[in-house]
Amino acid sequence: MTPHPRPEYRAGDEREWFVTAERYLETVERFRGLFKTITPRPDSVVGIKRSGLFPAVFLSHVFALPMFTDGEAKVFPYPKFARPVVVDLAVWSGGSMRHTYGRLARSGVPRENITGLAAWICADPRPDVDRLHYLELTDRIMHFWYYEEETP
Repeated sequence: MTPHPRPEYRAGDEREWFVTAERYLETVERFRGLFKTITPRPDSVVGIKRSGLFPAVFLSHVFALPMFTDGEAKVFPYPKFARPVVVDLAVWSGGSMRHTYGRLARSGVPRENITGLAAWICADPRPDVDRLHYLELTDRIMHFWYYEEETP
């Protein structure tokens, strides 16, 4: 795997990173390798709405696993599936991840069976999320190409 360049600084604001469509797809592809490091292997994928859904669908297809949204976590089919991985692109405070872990736990999934997967997490302070696997630490807020206004 080739080294992955860090997201670009947005001109005039070094607190933000602009992620191009190409870099986004490269990052989602890198999830494949990171997913393989999780033991025991997850038996299902839960995508957090918005930035976690596309990577969750990708992993679901690549590894032939069922995929659910974070909203479906409150009625998660445990014990049929007992080792979900919760996916999001960026985890800043960890609130959405913890909320989804809680929904899965209330559905019966033992907390120690729930794993998180993210591309970028806040470097300082790091999010308080158990068993969170990630690609990179960041101190920048991500902005994706699809948020850019059209130019005439």
